[in-house]
Amino acid sequence: MRAHTAPGTTVPTASPIPAGALPLVSVVTPSFNQAAFLEGTILSVLQQDYPKIEYLIMDGGSSDGSPEIIHRYADRLAYWRSEPDQGQADAVNRGFAKASGAILAWLNSDDTYAAGAVRAVVEAFAAQPEVDAVYGDCVYVDQAGRPVTVFRAQPFDLAGFLCTEGYIHQPTVFLRRRVVERVGPLDASLALCLDYEYWLRMATACRWLYLPRSLARFRMHPAAKSAARRREFLGERLRCLDRLFADPALPAEALVVRNQAYAVANLSGGIQSYEAGNFREARGRLLAALRWDSNPFHLRTLKAVLLLFDVLTGLRVGKRLVDLHLRGLRRRWRATEETP
Repeated sequence: MRAHTAPGTTVPTASPIPAGALPLVSVVTPSFNQAAFLEGTILSVLQQDYPKIEYLIMDGGSSDGSPEIIHRYADRLAYWRSEPDQGQADAVNRGFAKASGAILAWLNSDDTYAAGAVRAVVEAFAAQPEVDAVYGDCVYVDQAGRPVTVFRAQPFDLAGFLCTEGYIHQPTVFLRRRVVERVGPLDASLALCLDYEYWLRMATACRWLYLPRSLARFRMHPAAKSAARRREFLGERLRCLDRLFADPALPAEALVVRNQAYAVANLSGGIQSYEAGNFREARGRLLAALRWDSNPFHLRTLKAVLLLFDVLTGLRVGKRLVDLHLRGLRRRWRATEETP
């Protein structure tokens, strides 16, 4: 079956699952030198109110005290190791290969699960057996763990997903084992967009379900990979799009947004370069965004033009207007937030 539209946002109320029928949920945490945040991640898994969790930690040979932290919880882990690997995707793939759960997830060592997240996901899967993957809303927190905002996801639609910054936040995603059996492991050649590429690969082979509640907390901090390696991030994102649009079986509704997808990716890269003070790189990315899609009725076109005006003139008028728009969006998000 080739399906890419999730079956709505409403999860039917499920009858309590008999204790003997509870599926095992396997959670893998890949980690490397994240001692500052690792214990919080571990506790967020171990303190879930769901009784059948198999927890595996794949540490890449950390030298910052992470192994000592893991060892304190060793008797509550199904498996852990601390040895060199080939990166995050390799660590997750190795963890999934050792896991025995019917439901799989990975949680990075600087993120945490919300209380009750695993139980809510299991109930959602039980209510809709045809669903392959569940995801939800994500609370953004600062380096100290203080909530900044709640990012609201939306029901999955491939064409819409391609024309946004992406609304599937990795720490909120849970997969049935059949997903990995169907689409294969994560691409270990990717360091930053391994999750984005996997969602795209799943898009035409799996059914997604959006669960409208906060499932995880995503930590924003200077050492985060996507923040520290913006140029590499954009390069990987463009590679993922190249691979997707080369698929002859891609649905027509996705093909028609090809230009917009590349425009959004380049605009995002341009904004990041601008904010980092690399105006030459920003100019190139913003011009690329306009070459891909210069539709004057798209808000992203206006953003690109405003930022290009700044880059070419040395003024900051365009950036201030873009920031005003973003602040308005954040106010609307906060107006609808639940307590994190």
